[in-house]
Amino acid sequence: MAITKMEFVCLADSKKHSEHCIAGKIVGGDDHGKWFRPVSDRASRGLSSAEASYQLGAYVKKLDWTSVDVKGVHEHEYQTENHIIADKPDWKKLGALPAARLDEMIDTPDILWKNGLQSGNCINNQVHERDLANPLQTLYLIKIDKLEHVSVDIEGAAFGNPSKKIRASFLYNGTRYKLSLTDLAAEAFYKAKGEGIYHPTDITYLTISLSEVFTRATGYVKGHGYAYKVIAGVF
Repeated sequence: MAITKMEFVCLADSKKHSEHCIAGKIVGGDDHGKWFRPVSDRASRGLSSAEASYQLGAYVKKLDWTSVDVKGVHEHEYQTENHIIADKPDWKKLGALPAARLDEMIDTPDILWKNGLQSGNCINNQVHERDLANPLQTLYLIKIDKLEHVSVDIEGAAFGNPSKKIRASFLYNGTRYKLSLTDLAAEAFYKAKGEGIYHPTDITYLTISLSEVFTRATGYVKGHGYAYKVIAGVF
């Protein structure tokens, strides 16, 4: 299988189970500006720490202008951006995008896929599997109307497994969303804080990712599950 080098600006480094999910927009060529998500060929599709690192050990991070070797397109039911990384991906940092230029890269969907479904303490965070029968764009960089708050909640204590859950509530095109925050750096920042509600004033852009269908849900029946919108990048 031929190896291809993909050059892109990283706009997401988020948590996918215990691994990394990196994504960004392609730089140069016929696909300039299109989204790109490097994935592994394991069932998880996530990238290990080693697979998400440069040769000297530093992680690929948001706003890096970088390149990586891929060995082919991952044929997914609806995620069109996925490419399988080479067995030994050769990441190279080529530069960095100034944050002041993020406005050049935003997407402007009217809504984030479909609204009206939510789970737990979220708002408009689910898309039903029946609406995911065809390929579609599953990543957006959006400029939000307003970030309302970030919440840190401790959940699961009643079951002997307490953990901190980070969510952000924001307005986009007049619609309220409250989504899980999976951006690794932002999640670590808020996990270090105590339980509560926080009101950052310096967040303007969010990368929103539509996950794979969650097939491990209790009682899952194929065709009747949900994919989840998550905040994969915070700027």
